[in-house]
Amino acid sequence: MDDSRNLCDVAQPRCDDVVIAAAAFGPNAAGRRELSTLRGMSQRQVLKSRGAYLADRVLLAVTPLEVIAIALGPVSSRFREVLRWRRDTMLVRAIESNVGDGRARRPAFLIAGLGAPRLELAPLGGDENTNSVLQLLFRIGNHPGIRS
Repeated sequence: MDDSRNLCDVAQPRCDDVVIAAAAFGPNAAGRRELSTLRGMSQRQVLKSRGAYLADRVLLAVTPLEVIAIALGPVSSRFREVLRWRRDTMLVRAIESNVGDGRARRPAFLIAGLGAPRLELAPLGGDENTNSVLQLLFRIGNHPGIRS
């Protein structure tokens, strides 16, 4: 079974419509290895205080009508929390990345909507699943794409 279909199948039970793309993302903050530093911990605390943090690992699924963020548990694949945005009223914007080092900074983005929660995420990798989700997110509306 190919990976893209597998991630879509994982997200499907939490979605009301057909999942057309899904990929794993992390918060726009220093990674787990950097949590021992003040910088790493403070970036995550800032995200939490802004209400823009969901979990260390987030499965982002795109359907024809919605974008769904599913928080994944730290050890297992148990689902904890789900956030939803309607695609016709959401905003997706490229933002400054806090992930990776200066040479290999990964792009980051903000998802927000009218009366909906906001979330700041960064890709965990540059695989085909991630690229498909990013292309669908930035195709919505007249928003600038992510520049690496």
